[in-house]
Amino acid sequence: MSTTAVKPPSIAVLKAGRNVDEMVMSLVEQAHDDDLGVRETVAEALVETGRYEPSLVLSSCGSFMAGNGKMAKTHRVVLLHVMHKILDMKRDEISDGLGQQLILLALSDMTAEKEVIPDWQTAAADLLVMLGRRWPGPVMQSLLSQFTPGQVPHYFTIKTMGDLATANGMNVVPLLKEVLARVIPVLGSIKHDNMKWVFASGMARFAEAILLYMQNFEVAPDKSITLETFSSEMYPPYEVMFSNWTKSSEKKVRLATMQAMGHMCAIMAKDVFESQVPKIVPFVLQTYKKEGPADHLPITQAFVSILEAGTRAGTQILEPFLIQIFPALHGLLLRPADMGDSGSMKNYNEMLRCFELIARGYIDQTITFLLRSFESKDPRSREVTVEIFKHFVNRLGKIMDDKKELVVSGLQPVIQTETNYNTRKSLSQLIIAMASHDYLRLEGGENLVGFIIRQSSISDEEIENWNKQQQGAKNKTDPGTSPSEVRSICDHILNLMATTVKATHNVLWPYLLEFVTKPDSFAALAGLAKSIAVLGKAKRDAGDHDFLIDFDRKVNLPKPPQIFARFAVVLSQPSRRGEVGKSVLEALDAIASVLHPAVSEMWAKTIPRILGFLDTNKDSWNQTTWEDLVLRLTSETLKVVNEEEWTMKVADALVEQFPLYKKDPELKKSAYKQLGIVLQQVAHKDFVKNRLEQLFNDVNHSNEHERQGCAQAFGYCANTHLDLTLERLVNSGGAPPKKEEEKSGGFFSSLFGGSKSDSGAGKETSASGTIVLAYGYVAAFAKPNVITSRVESQILKNLQPFFQTKSVGLRETVIKTIDLIGKAMHPSHLKMRFDLKQRDELIKVLISYLSNDPKSKSPLVTDQIRVLAVNCCTTLLALEPAIPSDVEASLLETTVSFYSLTPSGDDGGKTIDLIHDNFNRMLAAVLFRDPCVLRLRSLFGRLSPFVSSSNQDQRKRATTTILFLLKKLVEFVTESEEHRDNRFDNLGDTMAVFLPRATDPDGATRQMAIEAVQIMLYLDHILRLRAEKKDAPLDPPSNLAPFTDFRKRVVAADTNEQYGIVHEMSALLSDVVPMVETVALMTGLVRGLTDSSPQAARGTCVLLYGLVSKRGSELSGDVARLVRDMCTQMGGIVADSTLNGTLHALKQLAVTHLAVVVDELLAREVPHPPYLVKSFQVLGSDKALQLPILHHLTNALNKEEVIETRITNKERKTTAQFATSRSIAATVALGEVFLKEELKDFAITHYSLLFSTFVLRFGSSAGFSDATEPTLTAFKSFLTCCKDEATLTRLEEAGLWEKLRGEHSYLDALSAVTAVVAKNRPELMVSIYNFLLPYLRSSFVGQKLASATVLGELINYSKDDNSLLSNLVNAMLNSMIDQTMKIQALSGLSNVASCTPQQLDSYATTVLDALLSHVEDTNESVSMSALNGLKKVMSRIDESRIAPIMINLCHRMRPLLDRPSAGIRAASVGMIGALARFGNGPSSAQFTEQCHAMLPTFLLHFNDDDESVKIAFKLAMKQISPFLGSPEVDKLFNGPNFDPNRRLNFDEFCNYVSKLLITSFPDRLNSYVMTCVDPYFKSQWFTVKASAATLVGALLGNISKEMRTSGKVSLNPSPVSKALILLLREPNPNVRTKAALAMAALHSY
Repeated sequence: MSTTAVKPPSIAVLKAGRNVDEMVMSLVEQAHDDDLGVRETVAEALVETGRYEPSLVLSSCGSFMAGNGKMAKTHRVVLLHVMHKILDMKRDEISDGLGQQLILLALSDMTAEKEVIPDWQTAAADLLVMLGRRWPGPVMQSLLSQFTPGQVPHYFTIKTMGDLATANGMNVVPLLKEVLARVIPVLGSIKHDNMKWVFASGMARFAEAILLYMQNFEVAPDKSITLETFSSEMYPPYEVMFSNWTKSSEKKVRLATMQAMGHMCAIMAKDVFESQVPKIVPFVLQTYKKEGPADHLPITQAFVSILEAGTRAGTQILEPFLIQIFPALHGLLLRPADMGDSGSMKNYNEMLRCFELIARGYIDQTITFLLRSFESKDPRSREVTVEIFKHFVNRLGKIMDDKKELVVSGLQPVIQTETNYNTRKSLSQLIIAMASHDYLRLEGGENLVGFIIRQSSISDEEIENWNKQQQGAKNKTDPGTSPSEVRSICDHILNLMATTVKATHNVLWPYLLEFVTKPDSFAALAGLAKSIAVLGKAKRDAGDHDFLIDFDRKVNLPKPPQIFARFAVVLSQPSRRGEVGKSVLEALDAIASVLHPAVSEMWAKTIPRILGFLDTNKDSWNQTTWEDLVLRLTSETLKVVNEEEWTMKVADALVEQFPLYKKDPELKKSAYKQLGIVLQQVAHKDFVKNRLEQLFNDVNHSNEHERQGCAQAFGYCANTHLDLTLERLVNSGGAPPKKEEEKSGGFFSSLFGGSKSDSGAGKETSASGTIVLAYGYVAAFAKPNVITSRVESQILKNLQPFFQTKSVGLRETVIKTIDLIGKAMHPSHLKMRFDLKQRDELIKVLISYLSNDPKSKSPLVTDQIRVLAVNCCTTLLALEPAIPSDVEASLLETTVSFYSLTPSGDDGGKTIDLIHDNFNRMLAAVLFRDPCVLRLRSLFGRLSPFVSSSNQDQRKRATTTILFLLKKLVEFVTESEEHRDNRFDNLGDTMAVFLPRATDPDGATRQMAIEAVQIMLYLDHILRLRAEKKDAPLDPPSNLAPFTDFRKRVVAADTNEQYGIVHEMSALLSDVVPMVETVALMTGLVRGLTDSSPQAARGTCVLLYGLVSKRGSELSGDVARLVRDMCTQMGGIVADSTLNGTLHALKQLAVTHLAVVVDELLAREVPHPPYLVKSFQVLGSDKALQLPILHHLTNALNKEEVIETRITNKERKTTAQFATSRSIAATVALGEVFLKEELKDFAITHYSLLFSTFVLRFGSSAGFSDATEPTLTAFKSFLTCCKDEATLTRLEEAGLWEKLRGEHSYLDALSAVTAVVAKNRPELMVSIYNFLLPYLRSSFVGQKLASATVLGELINYSKDDNSLLSNLVNAMLNSMIDQTMKIQALSGLSNVASCTPQQLDSYATTVLDALLSHVEDTNESVSMSALNGLKKVMSRIDESRIAPIMINLCHRMRPLLDRPSAGIRAASVGMIGALARFGNGPSSAQFTEQCHAMLPTFLLHFNDDDESVKIAFKLAMKQISPFLGSPEVDKLFNGPNFDPNRRLNFDEFCNYVSKLLITSFPDRLNSYVMTCVDPYFKSQWFTVKASAATLVGALLGNISKEMRTSGKVSLNPSPVSKALILLLREPNPNVRTKAALAMAALHSY
């Protein structure tokens, strides 16, 4: 590689003659900082400065580089990039001289090393290209100077030439002749691959520039240049590259060479190009094979250029090579484009363009090749062919006009056999493209439509299978197009053709009707019907001649009965895919006259109403109602047509279409039902018989839907063909063989005790369920006047063999059939009485079905069996004759266990509810067989375990049954003349079973329980009166009337209201229940205290208490036994409310043993169990005992030992302190006592005693969590009891509860609580002082600290009591002697600020001396306390006291602003803020000066490392800003937008505030700046240093040049710039970054 050494030019710095010169050079030097972020910032600073001083920065960079040849290359790279960016902005402002020097500098750097150093030389080359945008000639000449003729130049020389040709081609192309003259001779001598690549890339860019020049010839600078100008220069390099370079082992060389050759081919002379085609085309195709797919784009781009040259001007030069080109390109397209790779997408589109270019010159050959490609077994090959055809249809226009028929014909085999979903998708897209270009009118176009419909018919099963296949695939690759996607696309295409593409309308009509009855077309039916509706309506409304169809001529179309049959069946499932029901109805309406002229008028009226039903019932859909509506539409249509032949054709069509529904049982069920309706209207018996035969043979008897549909069809047919239908059922296996019948000993003997030989009778088959159910529907739908004669002789007799089945499914079917028969035999249906002789035997069958066979491996009794069987029993019980007692007993024994059933499945218990509803109706029927109290109680006895069950559903259901039966018995008693009972025996005991339910958690259960009690009492009343043979009135007696009100109120009543209701009820029961029953009632209610429901147990307690209170005097010795039982159960009662009731009953027992009880309770472990808590509260509620209890507990806390020392390790003799268990128990008890609100007056009366006790207790419990928590709880209870909302609110809002819990924070919380107490209860302060004063000398430190804190806080509120104030101040001064209380004493002394001015003045000297003496205490906490105290005193003290020392205070505070302690910094600045109060006094001028002197300090600490310090400085700034003398500055800091708590963007803030300071205080700017420089450029905090640099940059950078020159601002920027330069050497990268940014702001200095 040849290169001429370029000596770096001597570049003089074009200085501005200002400080910026030195700063720029410092930045240039610092551009090689070790920190990447700093380097980037320095570079940005240079670029920013270069925006204003481009010549200075460019010359500085150039001079530094030229004079430092050995500087790090990375440093040179940064500076080269800086110069590149500045030239990009300001190259037009640079002098030619400097430009020439920079060209030489860049050229020197680029060629300094013969070896390639990418980062450095690329940066230099990019700079040359940027310079070439302004000086293309000099740059190109400088590059040519490095290109010695006949010698290979530097790598970057040729690369830069190519880049320059791309960047400024219009000015470079005229210079390319000379470039090419030097390039061509050396190509053959290039040996290295990197040089081959750069020359190939350069030639490609030169060629591209030439082509672009020709494309923009109208603006070209030299009109004499044409393609011919360079055509002769293209072949020599082409020949070299083709002959040698294409064989390179380096891929990038081969690709660049290929790209260059392609572009050169576009410039070659025609004859030269044609001579190269035989070589270049095969070579390109071979190169595709050699290179990987990721590298094909440059090859394809080259091939596009070759093909464009080969197909222009009608040349046929490529024809011999098509046989190679076609398969090669087609094979390349087999690789799908990567949608996430733009290069891959571009290559794919370019290859399609290759096919397009060939087709424009060779259409016949291209079409022939593509059609042959459809024969490939590779689905991707077929997909690619389709995509090429789609490209042709959309792009070739008229070229394809005479090829349309050929294309349509060629697609026929593909659309019939294609299975790949990707290809199907492409075919669908091709077909809609063809439709828009009028291809479908041609022969074979209908088949293309058929393809779309078939794809739209893809079934859900096919989609599901595909999805499962993908989920189970081992290799998780891109699955490609899914069948769901294909179906969706084709749905859209079909709709598009019917609605938008009018050219297809005559193709679609009536062709679409063919697909209505085709197999596997259901998925497309919605779209088909919709399209048929659109097309039919359009043609009908337009009166098109082809609207009415000659079905005899259109032999491929289904006939009208077939279309109607298909649509009628599909209508049964209207919500299927695409809302098929709506589309089918609209289609029927549109083509009514096409199907049959007679139906048009009827359908025109009916179908809109059915559509309306669809729309309005979506949210409350009833499928049965809809199916009946569809069946009626069929029936009415046949009546309107009134042609038996047409009707029979509909029946035939339904049968013929059964296979269409092979995989769709729901639709097949509909087809069967439709057939049954149709056969009703056919008189031809043989026809009916044959169709029933076909129907039965078609059924899948194992499918519930098909079985149901077949059975209903037989039922519908039986309405007009009963005997024929029964005969068909017998022939299907519905009758037992005669031999078996002869062996039978009776109708049901085989089921109940028949011989073993009978077990083979009527063997079950798959059709058994269908046959059995069909008999039921035959009975249900047959005409009543003929069915009675057949029901036992033909129907039940034929059903008998199926009753002994062990199949659960068949049993369900048998039950349904018996139920249908029972309903059919009911008088309401028959309109006459009919006795079904076998009714009892049928009930036994049902009982056997409800009993599990222990020998059975799987349970035969399911919930569904129970639902059906119990409902069927209810049906049969309504028939005559009466039920025998043994059958009744068996039925009850079997069904009573239903209460234990639990919901299974997802029906939410609906099945269980249905079972019990039917069960209740059955029990009612049983009761009516023997309607007496004894029978009722026996039924209740079966139900009682469920009434008190822990399961609420069981309780509710059992209570429902009891009430239901009671009401039924009342009906009988009030309507019957019989008198079997003279009273309600065992009324009390029976009532106690249900009374707990009166307060059950469920409202409905409560209501039913009370109503049951009322009805019991009513029954007892009626029975007693009738026993006296009186004509008893049916109306309930007046004394039972309140129960009605109870029932109404209890449903929605809350718990307390419920208890109130049952309390009222207890009084009423006391009056109406006889005493002999009352004792039994109370005894029973005691058991209810432990009811499974706590709420009900509490209600039972209320009832019991009420009864005892009302009639206790009559209980005699029973009272003691009842009380003992309640006390024994105190620990076991679940509900607190029930426990409370029990405790109140025990209250009198405890009154006489108070001292013993309290001592025992205090000895118990804490926490106390609920009954023990209640015991304390019961004791505390007695006013006579309240004060003794209080003294007992407070003495235990204040005067006894509250802390004890225990040995923790006997061997090591280590000890630890613990809170005594007795003090903890006393604390807990105290809190529990004051949980009672009624102690409010008592607590308030003794408030000072209790408050002081809690203060001391907080002190003594601090650090002992087991004592602190009970203290908190007890204190809260005390305050709540007192209704001390002010203290409670303060504790909650300020988070003081948590602080009271903390060992180091409880004192602050005590201070806040004391403030509230003193403020709201000032009369107690003296007593609190007197109580706590002795404890300042307590042996317990906690008690001392707590006392000092509270007494110090009381100073705030003692201004009205001079004596108390004096005592408190003296107490604080005396406490300062004790080191442990010094902080509390200082804080307390500062509270004199809250006193009157006179009081403050009298204590000012003493307090100020005490506080100031501790400001600089070595203990930071003491110092902080003194500072905060001073600030507080300053806020109130008279100015005369401060004026003499104000400046001294400022001087004393100022050093503290930069102290290491964040707390001290915050407190000291707060002190300065407090001094602002005296800013307008005699020392105002001095204070203003101090404010200005400290202003930079304030601003810098806005960015302090500590958040609290930031806020403190901002708050103080708001206070001192009015004294700065600028309304604008004051508005900034005291305006709505300055929030001390909001985080500042410090850089933006400095930029903004500096502008205000510049305009407001121009004469102080130098002082501000120099304060930042010294001391803050030397600060111990890097953050402050960086902030100082930022503020200096903002202040100086925002001063306009006019202000500086006008003399308004007096600045000395020289030391500032020097200081900033020093900051560039700081160890912290953030400081260096901010210094660089500040320098950038000082570009004008």
